[in-house]
Amino acid sequence: MKLLKIYSLEKGWCDKDEVLLHAAFQLLADFMEKEKPGQIIDWNSDPLHEAYG
Repeated sequence: MKLLKIYSLEKGWCDKDEVLLHAAFQLLADFMEKEKPGQIIDWNSDPLHEAYG
């Protein structure tokens, strides 16, 4: 099972609408920091990439 740690929420009870908001931004932050989508991709590096680039 995967767990999402939401660092912007304090421990204790939160309404679900607040949890949803913080979870969405935590997912975005994790994606940007771990998967680094802003890096340049060399689409010509191999034939498979060329087909989809």
